[in-house]
Amino acid sequence: MVTKLYRYATLMRPAGLGSVPKKGLWACEDMLGIKTPSGHHAYSIADYDRELSEKEVTDYELEFIGCVEVEHV
Repeated sequence: MVTKLYRYATLMRPAGLGSVPKKGLWACEDMLGIKTPSGHHAYSIADYDRELSEKEVTDYELEFIGCVEVEHV
């Protein structure tokens, strides 16, 4: 089975309790220092099984950085 995930970068703090939306969160990984498409430095990457709303992206200071597909059993 393949799942499409929506990937977001955290721009102001690492992903953690209260710093990213919980609904649909698939995984988080610290990625301090990687650059986003807009040129910002990311603290973490958070993958979701849904597209976040513009309000969520703004409220949590995230940047959409693309989609990935993961294969799992």
